[in-house]
Amino acid sequence: MDQQIHLPPRLHFLHGPTATLLGISLTYGAGLLAAVLAGLVLFESGLEIWQALLVSILFFDVAAGAVANFTSATNRHYQTSTKQRAIFLAVHLLFPLALALILGDFWLFAIVLAVFTVVSGFVIQLFHKVEDQLTLAAFLAVVGLSVMGLFSYVPMYLSIFGALFIIKIVLGFAVRRPDLREDEAVNAAPVQPAVPAPVSEPSVAPVVAPNPFAPPVETPAPTPAPESPAPSSPPTSDDPR
Repeated sequence: MDQQIHLPPRLHFLHGPTATLLGISLTYGAGLLAAVLAGLVLFESGLEIWQALLVSILFFDVAAGAVANFTSATNRHYQTSTKQRAIFLAVHLLFPLALALILGDFWLFAIVLAVFTVVSGFVIQLFHKVEDQLTLAAFLAVVGLSVMGLFSYVPMYLSIFGALFIIKIVLGFAVRRPDLREDEAVNAAPVQPAVPAPVSEPSVAPVVAPNPFAPPVETPAPTPAPESPAPSSPPTSDDPR
């Protein structure tokens, strides 16, 4: 599942030049699941078949992109070009508007969702530290989801579309992520065990056994210290007063 797969250029916008089998499987699995569930709901809601099919395609794109934008391959692909990131965000202004155009209604919901989400994506990229981007993205996602809750008159499937759209752009695409493959390579590198430094044993002077046949060593007698002269007493006078 971790094997790198080289993709054709037409799929680079979604996965980058290479992607893992797991990432591809989860991306298209999420897209298909969202499209099928949305289609079932839309067909029962009384929409025309062409409307249900087009909305299901939008659900497929948004749900698949919500997963793909969290992969290292897709994020790394868009990190290489600021222009590509700007074009990607600008194009996604059209997604909620296209949804409202297909349904012929809910224009206010679509405009608020499009403007808030895309502007949030541009604002997040003004920060350079990844931790700041993550924190700001979480804050904006909470704000966006809360604002979407104010549109209580929209159908449930539109609220789900808005949540997936915010996840895809704000939490997924706008946040710059490190190259996880490099991190895994560093973590997988074998760690050489530390070799303890050799401990030198303290040197012990050899003990020489006394020779019983050796002549005794005469110890010289201590030299007496010279005597200091006694202090002289002052002369006394014999002439009495």
